[in-house]
Amino acid sequence: MGEIRPGLRIVERPAPHGFYRELGAVAQALGVRHEGARVLEVEVNGALVTFELEINSGTVVGLTLTLVPPGPALPDEPAILLRREVAADRAGKQRGINVEVQLGDPRFDQEVYVDSDAREDEVQRVLAAPSVRGAVRELLGAGCEKVRLSRRGVEATWTTKGNDGLFDGPRLVSALQSVVTLAAAGGPHARGAPARGGWLVALTTLGLAAGVPYFLFARATWTTSAGLPLAGAVAGMVVALALRPSLARVLAGGSSSFARYRNTAAMLFFALGFHGAALPVHLNGALDGSRPTVVEGAVSELGARDDEDGKTDVVVRWSDGTHEDVRVRSPGTVGQRVTKQRHQGALGFGWWEAPVFH
Repeated sequence: MGEIRPGLRIVERPAPHGFYRELGAVAQALGVRHEGARVLEVEVNGALVTFELEINSGTVVGLTLTLVPPGPALPDEPAILLRREVAADRAGKQRGINVEVQLGDPRFDQEVYVDSDAREDEVQRVLAAPSVRGAVRELLGAGCEKVRLSRRGVEATWTTKGNDGLFDGPRLVSALQSVVTLAAAGGPHARGAPARGGWLVALTTLGLAAGVPYFLFARATWTTSAGLPLAGAVAGMVVALALRPSLARVLAGGSSSFARYRNTAAMLFFALGFHGAALPVHLNGALDGSRPTVVEGAVSELGARDDEDGKTDVVVRWSDGTHEDVRVRSPGTVGQRVTKQRHQGALGFGWWEAPVFH
């Protein structure tokens, strides 16, 4: 057991071997061994503290510092997520979509965005002490990406991008001290009102998931000019843009409502685009009750057989004097009769069926 800073009692835990040296400096600062593992575990004042490297294809891309208090495991929800406030957060609040808990601390309210599914009074209780808000600002100011508080413990995450000196020993010990301060504040107990518009998000997600196969089905079933599906797609996207104000009103009211609004608006844009492209093509063929026009022709030339796909290029001369190159698996003979049908289309967009060799 070592005394690293006032109030921090460190107990060493078994250290497995590995190939990563990034946690060596903080291990040395804490007075414990590190043998290259991606995870460093210590006990701090009886709580389990874990420094864990985030690895992507063998490269260290981040760090997660977790503190779990002693005793039985407590619920991980509801939680409070704290991060630096960005322009999108301010835009969401200005448009009345995001509603964020305010702590009455001007610097904190301006610099830190509070995203939580807990009741407002619970969030205010957890973050009431100036020392707690100061610990949050210290972590975020030192490059921490986000801090998560719950009754189960505290989790702080960093990315290595633009974060020089992230694995500096004293820097991480200071971060640990801030995390210990936050853990003493506990987490929220009561969940707030559920996020609004969940049904709309689910419906939009389903619409996008169905839109892609529907478009592919319509495209494969009826071949028509590109003008019809393009016009339908543009119409669908225009409708999606027109629905954005209504979408914002339905989803407004939570701390993460603006992000949900942007994601849902993007899904709606593409969903209505796909459905808008497919539906008129579908209706143009399905509702076409007119008799097709049959055009006669004959094989005028036979090309060489392609050994890779087993097909042959043939030239068909139609009765109107035009020629068409067709790839077929059974080419027949020169002079063989060929027909194809042209459909008018219920919406006036005609299409040709594939030639039929008789």
